[in-house]
Formats: sequence, C-alpha cells, structure tokens
Amino acid sequence: MPRTTTIIQIFVASPSDVQPERDALEDAIREINQTWAKTSGLAFELVRWETHVAPAFGSDPQDLINRQIGDDYDVFIGILWSRFGTPTPRAMSGTAEEFERARSRLVGGQNTPELMVYFKDAPIAPSKIDADQLAQVHDFKKSIAQQGAYATFDDVASFSVSVRAHLSMLAQRFIRTGGIRVVDDCNTSSEDGQHCADDEELGLLDHIEIFQTRMENMTAALDLIGEATVRIGEQMSGHTDSMNQLGAAGVAPSPKAAKRLIKLCAADMEAYARVLKGQTPALTSHREAAFEALSDSLFLQHEIGATDRHELLEIRNALETLGSQIHEPTMSIKALRETVAALPRMSGDLNKARRFLVSEMDALIEEFEKTSSTAANVLQSLAQLI
Repeated sequence: MPRTTTIIQIFVASPSDVQPERDALEDAIREINQTWAKTSGLAFELVRWETHVAPAFGSDPQDLINRQIGDDYDVFIGILWSRFGTPTPRAMSGTAEEFERARSRLVGGQNTPELMVYFKDAPIAPSKIDADQLAQVHDFKKSIAQQGAYATFDDVASFSVSVRAHLSMLAQRFIRTGGIRVVDDCNTSSEDGQHCADDEELGLLDHIEIFQTRMENMTAALDLIGEATVRIGEQMSGHTDSMNQLGAAGVAPSPKAAKRLIKLCAADMEAYARVLKGQTPALTSHREAAFEALSDSLFLQHEIGATDRHELLEIRNALETLGSQIHEPTMSIKALRETVAALPRMSGDLNKARRFLVSEMDALIEEFEKTSSTAANVLQSLAQLI
C-alpha cells in the first residue's frame, strides 16, 4: 500500500578521530528507523561525505564537499574530541566551515538546520596529543557556548544513548510542528501484519520495567560503595590515632609496631579496593542497560502514541535523584584519593595497596562522570518533551 514518509536529513561533521562515534550515529539512526519509521511516517537519513560525495574536481576538497552536500539537510551534528581538522581557505577547519555554513542558515531566518554539537570528554593518549589542535577545539567549544547548548560524552556507549534521546526529542518536535501523520502499518495488509508480528520484541512496559530495575540496582551498588567508603574513612582515622598514640610519650614508635599498624592499614585499603573493583563494573552494566532501556521506551512511547507527561516527569525525577546520589560520593572519593595517593612509601604492603586503591578509585570516578554526563544529556532532551 503506498505511503508517504517524511525524510529528515542529518549531516554529520567531524574530524577523523571520532570515527567510532560516526559509526555509532549511523547504527543509532538505523535502529530508530527500524523501530518506528513506518508507524510515524518519518525517517532519518544520515548524510556523510563518505557516502554522499563523489570523486570530482573543485577549488579545494572542502569546496567539493560543500557543493555536493549542499544546504538542504535538516539537522547538523558535529562531533569533536582531540582534533579540530585541516584548515580550509575559508575557515580554521572543514568541520568549522561546515558548522558556520549551517549556523548562517539558522541565523538567517530559515529555522533550519537544527544544530547539535557533541564534545568527547575522554583521556587522550600522550602520543596522539596535538596541543594546537586541542587548543582549537577548546576555543571552538567556548565560542559556541555563547550561542547555544552543546553536549558532552565520555565513550561511544554514552554518546549512543545521548544521541538517541536527542533524536527522539527532535523527531517528536518535527511531528508536532510539521503535521506528520502517524499511521498504523501493521493493518495495511496481511503481509505487513505478519511482518510486524514477527518483528515484535520487548514492549514499552518491558523497557520501563528494565529501566526501573536497573536504576534500583545502581542505587543498591551505590549504597554498598557508600557504606564501604564510610568504613574505610573510619578505619583510616583509627589507624592514624593508633600511630599517634604510639608516639604520644615523645618516643618514636618501634619499627615493628609501626609496620604492624601499616600492615593493618594496607589490608583495610585492599579490602575497600576489592569492593570498588566488584561494584564499579556492576554500575557500568546497570547504567548502560538502564539508559538503553530508557532510550527504547522514549521511542516506543512515541510509536504507540502513549507519551505520558506524568511518566516523563517520573523519569526526570529518577535521573535527578541519581545525580544527587552520586554527587556526594564523587566528592568524597576524590578527596580520599588525594589522601591515599599522598601516603608515604613506608612499606611494600602499603605501596601495593595504595596503587590498587588509587586505580580502583580512578575507575569509579570515571564511571560516576560518565553517569553524570549521560544523565545530563537525557535530562536536556526530556526538558523539551515535558
């Protein structure tokens, strides 16, 4: 049965150091289109120079890209990390030129394209650091901060979750403002109906339940980490008091007594590190599953026309609560890390425990930061849906 589908073209601009994110964007768009393009009458098309630019001659490579890509796309997505790109005759880099061309259309009163810029906030290998390129990225980030919002992410998984949430918000905005008709493709023919039944997977309520369960699991893991953090703080204070008591008489404690206390301290540090080593991967697993389920639920709410403001408010409250739950532990663990890292090299046991604990605290802090940035990006999208 003939149907009309509105195509939203998304142009992605980036240097070469974020190729995994470019591929993740393509995967996300493919999944989105497979999930509800038929029922919404709307589909995304990713425009990349790799697929939309043919060999030809131009005044320069970027000019060739500009002429073949054109200015008819609906959404501009920029992704930056450690590199800004190669200068062109007209701009500091190809990515910068593409952004300015898109922005000039928007400020010129065309109301398009939508501008979405993502910055990757992840460590860069020392051998790959280009100070000039990195400085240009930072300068660009500062310049667009004055023009509008941008998003940050830590890894490919968090980028995928964030961009899926943002595209969901964007699609619903296009539908509201463009009058796109929502159709039920499963009733168009017996063949189509069989196809829909065969492709049936988890439903809206399933995804919401997964999100809620995973969030509860994250809370449980955070509680365990919190209890262990309080305990190690008390233990460290106790060991310090014991050491002070040994020297209270004005005589330095014997090496044997001091070493015994240091050994106890090292054992407590290793026990705490083992808690973190067990709970940090659990947090990562629950976070990824929770945000993936949340992203899927947002799409399904749109697909079946069941967008519930009350449900969205509950999701927002859950994410805000999560943010508050990890804020204090993040500060506490960062402070504890500084203390542990500064411990003197008194014994082999202590040195080993210190390295182990600092490594695990770094991993946990990184996980907290990933959770915070992903939650912030999703909250940004929810704010436009509520």
